[in-house]
Amino acid sequence: MRNRACAENCEPYVALKNAYDNRAEAVKKIKDTGKKVVWTFSGNVPDEVIYAAGMIPIRAWGSPAPWEEADRYLELSFGPVWRALFDTALNGKYRDLMDGLVFSTNFTMLEKMYNYIRWIIEREPERNLPPIALIDYEVMERDYLFFDRNCKNTEEFAREMEAWSGTTITDEALRNAISLYNEYRQALRDFLALRKGEDSRITGSEALTVVGATLVMEKERCIPLLRALTQEAAKWPKVEGVRLFYTGSQQENTDLYRMIEECGGNVVGEDHDWGDRVADLDIKDTLKFPLDCITERYWYLMPNSEKSRVRLRAELVPEWIRACGAEAFLVYMYYNDEAYFWDYPTQKRKLDAEKIPSHLIAKQRIPLVNPQELRDELGQFIASVRREN
Repeated sequence: MRNRACAENCEPYVALKNAYDNRAEAVKKIKDTGKKVVWTFSGNVPDEVIYAAGMIPIRAWGSPAPWEEADRYLELSFGPVWRALFDTALNGKYRDLMDGLVFSTNFTMLEKMYNYIRWIIEREPERNLPPIALIDYEVMERDYLFFDRNCKNTEEFAREMEAWSGTTITDEALRNAISLYNEYRQALRDFLALRKGEDSRITGSEALTVVGATLVMEKERCIPLLRALTQEAAKWPKVEGVRLFYTGSQQENTDLYRMIEECGGNVVGEDHDWGDRVADLDIKDTLKFPLDCITERYWYLMPNSEKSRVRLRAELVPEWIRACGAEAFLVYMYYNDEAYFWDYPTQKRKLDAEKIPSHLIAKQRIPLVNPQELRDELGQFIASVRREN
């Protein structure tokens, strides 16, 4: 599906799309200001702490295949998303733009990736790789002991960021970072609200483009663009198509969403790290202990499939579907990225009881082996939803 004229002629959207399409160039603009740039590999990394240390967090994206570094070091159990990210960290293409890499434990493969890269740094110093860090959060259990553990880990992470930046992180700096990122998330939520429900004004691919752009930009720059875009997009033509809620492997480019749109559907909500999850939850205003407040936000984020209880996600998915006005539920997984198999049987029983159609597509590859086969399968599912409605 080609870009809609309303988006192509909208200056704020064009500016954001340019950052999304040229991510390395967007990051270089930050580096050219003299600021250090820290690449984060998960939505569970507390960006506010990095920002309070005087550095700019940006979200790492996967390199296109072939993934030579991944093929050299990783076992076959790493799916394409993780192999692409591993290559980004090691292939040297973006080395001049990297002042540090931060991983998290909310995905097992990210934790393994961190340990492998740490091993490589120790044994191959000639690579001159950037320093790396791991934020270790317990995100499954919700009681005080685990919260206390997570708070201590945030404090340790803050000390590490101070060492990287040579700057002391003050409570004032943390409060300023919290205020800025809350403002950013609210601006992003206001925009994403335009794709919810029957009166959707933006497509899933347009939403994914905007979210992805903000992840590689300074927040001071993207907030006014988001606000201006929201005002203009509210006047865009209504988007027709079967409204889908997407879960599964994270989508860092718009290929899948555009294919869905070509088949008569539209993604109006999702729970992966390049979508609605970015805008989920602000940090509370009780800032007597700002690091603890930051910890709480990342602890209560929209739970992912790998580090959450099946029962919890089975309860939450129908709520998310209703909140965004979706008509159906799509699960899409790359090979060896199939934690969503654990969730789907229980979710499907809940969705069937509420008469919400659902469909599972698994073992996909990057690049697609048979795109026409996928297009046919998506088209058949979307057509079946349309008939039932």
